[in-house]
Amino acid sequence: MRIPDAQRLGPIGGGWGVAMTTLMNERMAIGGIERWLDFDGLVRHAQANRERLDPVTRDELARLYTWVRTLELLNARVMTELGQGKFAVAESSVMKLALARILTKAADLGLRLVGPDALARSGPWQNQFLGAPALHIAGGTDEVQKNVAAERVLGLPREPRRDRDVAFEELPRG
Repeated sequence: MRIPDAQRLGPIGGGWGVAMTTLMNERMAIGGIERWLDFDGLVRHAQANRERLDPVTRDELARLYTWVRTLELLNARVMTELGQGKFAVAESSVMKLALARILTKAADLGLRLVGPDALARSGPWQNQFLGAPALHIAGGTDEVQKNVAAERVLGLPREPRRDRDVAFEELPRG
């Protein structure tokens, strides 16, 4: 597809920056825990199913609480940085990874609290369990997010690629 130069966003060769900004915005939209998980609802669910609250399950619920609160604080930090004109690409990747992990663990815990009936009927925890895997893919797979965190947070070297400095139109086809 050809697009007139007047319609170009940014400088020639700056497309990757535009793509990264778009991905960061998508990850940030995904990253807000409150729209994905009602943690207080999970606690009420646990209280209503006390007979299934063994010490291991209670510990998992407490761990989820700390993960949720930590994600909320990181989200507040990133929003502050964005308000100051800073880009939080690495943080948004970490938030997206954390959200996917939290939702998967919460769904698993919610189903275990339902007990054997979880297999016999549908409900909010079954729906969350079925939807949680999608967040390990949406907004960039977990593997991609881990690479971003490794490079930008831990300072690890990038994976070697011979075509890193080759323009897209010069890449071999087929």
